[in-house]
Amino acid sequence: MHVEPIDPRDTRWERDEPAYRVYFWDETRAWQSTEWRLTDIDVPRVLTWAREHAEGRRITIWVEATDGGEPGLLRLAGWEPVSTNPAPAWVSLDP
Repeated sequence: MHVEPIDPRDTRWERDEPAYRVYFWDETRAWQSTEWRLTDIDVPRVLTWAREHAEGRRITIWVEATDGGEPGLLRLAGWEPVSTNPAPAWVSLDP
């Protein structure tokens, strides 16, 4: 982990009510996923909800964002088992 102080004035926008996506990956089904969109919820409750509904499946959690007007996702926790890139050593596969 790397920690450093930061000036909060370097950002251009904020959202107070983000939407999250939780993907459950099922190894027994060739890593097929089921996806859920969660709103009106904060990160600790997203993590709790995901753990309570995992049923032994791997979890990836994202927050929705836009970049240049295009929709996208920012990874918050977990790693997709179908990714062509291996998970960095610092990534927890069990959020």
